[in-house]
Amino acid sequence: LKIDIKKNILYTLSLFIFLLITINLYIITFKDAVLFAKTGVETKSLINFINNKTNNNSNILVVLSPNDNMEQYFSLNIYLNYIYNKKIRYYADFNFKKNFSNAENIISNNFYKMVKEEKYQNQIVDCIIVFSAYNFDINLENMFVKKFYNIIRLNKFRRKEINGNTIYYK
Repeated sequence: LKIDIKKNILYTLSLFIFLLITINLYIITFKDAVLFAKTGVETKSLINFINNKTNNNSNILVVLSPNDNMEQYFSLNIYLNYIYNKKIRYYADFNFKKNFSNAENIISNNFYKMVKEEKYQNQIVDCIIVFSAYNFDINLENMFVKKFYNIIRLNKFRRKEINGNTIYYK
């Protein structure tokens, strides 16, 4: 009888620990799944907006920080190209740090090796996407406007914010 009680206690304790671990993992995973789904919805709304405001011949410029936005840049380019047959034509990059860590140097160097679009040099553009930087002390839009406002004639564009990113369109 004592052995059965010990087995039942051990079984109940094991089951309790298993359920506790499973519930904690579910809560953590569920939060990540919700965040991932939210990011997908936000990205879709950005892509749909760009699609509605451009045509297949539009000159699209993306303003980014390679260290912060490399994945966004390539993802956006792939989706626009495969789904809507549109391409990013130019990029304007702003690296706001002077001293990069080894990892940041690798990311930045990989961006420049992988990018196929032209660096922006005063070409005519129809749509501008300014990504938000993850370093919230830096405002890519302010840097871009300060450098290119008169060249691009931003006063001829409309401005819309979508999920922290800014789109200028005609």
